[in-house]
Amino acid sequence: MARRRQGMGAWGLARGLVASLVLAALANGVSRAAPAPTPAPAGRAYLEALPPSRAASAAETSPQGPYAHAIRSAATYLCPYFAADGALREARRPVVAHGTGFAFRRDGGGTLLLTNRHVVEWPSATDADHAVDGVEPGCRRSEERLSLVDGLDDVDESDDIRLELKVADPGLDLAVARAPVALPLFPWRVGRSEALRPRDAVVVVGFPLGRLHAVNVGKVIALHDHDEERGWDHDDFVIDALLSQGNSGSPVLAFSASTGEPELVGVYHAAYARGNALNVVVSIDQARALMERLEATVPEPAAPLDGPRLARLVELARSVPLPAFPFGGGSGLVHARSDGALVFEILPEDFPFRNVPRLVLADRRGCQAGLGTSGLQVWVGGRHGLVPVAWDALDGPSRRLVEQAASAMEADAAIALELRALEALGDEAAPRLAEQARLERQVRQLAARRRELQRATLELADRLGRAAGPGSVAVSSAVVGAPTEATCSSIRLEAAFRR
Repeated sequence: MARRRQGMGAWGLARGLVASLVLAALANGVSRAAPAPTPAPAGRAYLEALPPSRAASAAETSPQGPYAHAIRSAATYLCPYFAADGALREARRPVVAHGTGFAFRRDGGGTLLLTNRHVVEWPSATDADHAVDGVEPGCRRSEERLSLVDGLDDVDESDDIRLELKVADPGLDLAVARAPVALPLFPWRVGRSEALRPRDAVVVVGFPLGRLHAVNVGKVIALHDHDEERGWDHDDFVIDALLSQGNSGSPVLAFSASTGEPELVGVYHAAYARGNALNVVVSIDQARALMERLEATVPEPAAPLDGPRLARLVELARSVPLPAFPFGGGSGLVHARSDGALVFEILPEDFPFRNVPRLVLADRRGCQAGLGTSGLQVWVGGRHGLVPVAWDALDGPSRRLVEQAASAMEADAAIALELRALEALGDEAAPRLAEQARLERQVRQLAARRRELQRATLELADRLGRAAGPGSVAVSSAVVGAPTEATCSSIRLEAAFRR
């Protein structure tokens, strides 16, 4: 499968504008009282051609005004460099991107908008897998800003509407943001993407290149394209509308065969890099929980390693020269202690500027009384060291998050170190190379899928740290050294997030 990117450049915009003009001419030449659409073939839920009586309604705004908006996402990256005097400094790199979002629900006095996650979020740091145009690898994001604007050329920030990110779903590449004002809502019903068929007509409303409100038309050409690029995990369908960068987040509409009314069937989010007008759309059936309950889909938790696989991980941690593994957007190191414990260190991108662990987890299940039913000990980083957090002080979601992070790091390290061990053999026989390629794909996919888990875990550490105060436990005793209590044979996991 070809690697995907967002949009296709100015040529796609020019051809899309031609489609918009054709659609507008069709709309202007048809009366509002035009006859009902030609019935669709039996068994089809959506029409294969645009109904003339509804062409204008798809191209125009809702009765209250525009429901699709240009979104501007701005961020600043700090990039370390050595000055002429040898001092380590940081340069600021501002970046800006534009996409599309559409209002779909009221939220108190504000409005919720649906868009793509990649429109509203920037990588926490830049590297080969998280490139940002104009920013060199090794830079960290220091701030970001999200707002509704008139378009790319809107330089007056006084009338911009600031947005608050409510929830992001990395698997779906969708996100919900909130505007603090009442905006016109998407006026039609949410349809059923499962009912789409090849040749069904679609209309896409958005802001190509972030420059102008435009309407593109096309057809469904393929169904059920499972998308695992960039850590995504969802089903797409493919359309042939001519779309561009800036269209990301655009609503995709199909026309009901029974009513002729447009219905929301998906959200455009990417294109095939080597294709011509091959655009993939997130099927709307998967987004209902996000739109209705503001809940992101939860990936299956990593299963704890069984005895033999855990023993193998201990062996690899002791034998691989540099036992590193990726975890989300960061890198980790795993060590096997002399008492049998596994120690995980997760190093974020600003290491070594900060090296106090943000979170330390120790699994001492069944070792001592008073550790709670989980047996996980928790510390958070303070100004001068670590602060213990009682397991009973954590609410249910926080406990589940901690347990999920511990299991995920254990599973990811086991696969990554198997790959490192194979690479160290230097065997270029076809079966060995095929196994290395399989493991490498698995490691990359897992790293991409862990980004949200890593982000959520570090956010939990931040919340706990703000409430904990200054540290009171030395980092070495909690992370590296043996426990101060009696040695427990059931200790098998410690995890440290360093900052």
